[in-house]
Amino acid sequence: MSKNKWYMALLIALILMVIFYVSNGMLSSGKREEYHSISVILEDSGNDRWNAFKEGLDQGVEGRKVYLNVVSTGEFLNLEEECSFISRELENGADGLIVDLCADDVNSIFEGMASSKPVVLVENGIQSEKLYTTVTPDQYRLGEAIGEAVLAAEKGTKEQSTAEGESGARTEEAEDFADISVGILAGNQEKLSQRQRLEGLLASLSAGGVTADWTLTREDKGSLAYYYLKNPVDVLITLDNDETEWAVDYLLERGGKGFRIYGEGRSEKAVYYLDKGMIRALIVPNEFYMGYQSVELLAQKIKFFTSPVENEEVDFLTVTGENLYDKAVEKILFPVMR
Repeated sequence: MSKNKWYMALLIALILMVIFYVSNGMLSSGKREEYHSISVILEDSGNDRWNAFKEGLDQGVEGRKVYLNVVSTGEFLNLEEECSFISRELENGADGLIVDLCADDVNSIFEGMASSKPVVLVENGIQSEKLYTTVTPDQYRLGEAIGEAVLAAEKGTKEQSTAEGESGARTEEAEDFADISVGILAGNQEKLSQRQRLEGLLASLSAGGVTADWTLTREDKGSLAYYYLKNPVDVLITLDNDETEWAVDYLLERGGKGFRIYGEGRSEKAVYYLDKGMIRALIVPNEFYMGYQSVELLAQKIKFFTSPVENEEVDFLTVTGENLYDKAVEKILFPVMR
């Protein structure tokens, strides 16, 4: 081999060695970065009522070594079905869970599976809350707020009707305040959050001298037409987003004539019909913050497994047609990631 060819072969060998060591160093560096996987299990996760929550999740993972997996789900039939999703995610290697439980009577089903991994519960607490970190509104206070919105709006309606009745015929809405008829769509009463909301709502209405004519749970959905036709109400109160949309659908079937809707919700559909006046008031939790805090707290629990149990309270707003486009309200309804 000539001297030039020998030098050329040596140069090529050196170049290949440099490429090999650089590549190997990059791979090793990548392996040293430890990422953790977080699985998020929400009921009906594709529903747009979770949009703000998901935006909060996405914002929360920025700057953290976390992989986020929002599991595709529908409406859970029971806790056992939801636990099958939880079990699958744990088997697939999830390092932590963010869960919206469809029931709080967990017994050993959920606790047995989740005991080995850090868990953050959102939207709903459970009776053994000292074992789990929760990120949720004050559900009793939220129920009270719905009742207060009903009383404030209906009082205003009656005052206006009374004033109009003084110069003309007295309208039906100018009856005694306690005579307002009320129906309640109480949602999933297997959830502690829904029971607390109902308790707060009933206490608030009672303080205003109002008693509900009937209360339906999620299992009674098919009975709304029966109850309403048998006992029509002036006001229909809904305790979660699904029930709010359900009430809107039924009212639309009746040509938009019938009860006035007050409730909890934040989906595009709920906000649209609030703007149109079919819904008189919505109680809207700050779900962007709820999502963000869930990731932050869970990331801490994964990193420091013995981190203390925390119960983070999320604020909420009462939104009406009058304040729908206020900046403070838009910030909660339509959070923008930066």
